[in-house]
Amino acid sequence: MKMNSFLLGLITGATTVWWLKDSIVARIDTRTRPIRARAAHGLHAAADAIEGGLAGAPPADTPTRIARVS
Repeated sequence: MKMNSFLLGLITGATTVWWLKDSIVARIDTRTRPIRARAAHGLHAAADAIEGGLAGAPPADTPTRIARVS
């Protein structure tokens, strides 16, 4: 009996999601757009900072000294 209830719920839930998928996707897209824009802006800012920092860095084959901290 429990298995039948589970299967009925599974089929009902899957059918509901399939029926309303366009509405669900549109709502998620609308609500997450500002979050995705902020994340993209942050990634661009980080990439610019890294590129700016690497411009003054020594070539990769140049040995560098690592200072010991006592």
